[in-house]
Amino acid sequence: MAKIAYLPIGRKTFDMTAAQEVVDQSVALLRELCPDSNPEQAILTSVEEVQESIRERQPAKPDLVLFQLATFAGSEFVVE
Repeated sequence: MAKIAYLPIGRKTFDMTAAQEVVDQSVALLRELCPDSNPEQAILTSVEEVQESIRERQPAKPDLVLFQLATFAGSEFVVE
């Protein structure tokens, strides 16, 4: 089974309630398709949160990194 790192990204200045609903749907689908996955459920709103998620939650050396822009966000998240 492929190891997937799922990173939902967003900005607090946008509609976080609607964004979280979309992320929740994505997490449910990811768990259905990849039962062994441990997807991030909270929207990451800073580069520091992305770094922390990668260190603590995501699989080491994932086969696939899946970014979801839950709201508009800058490229600094993906660059990190």
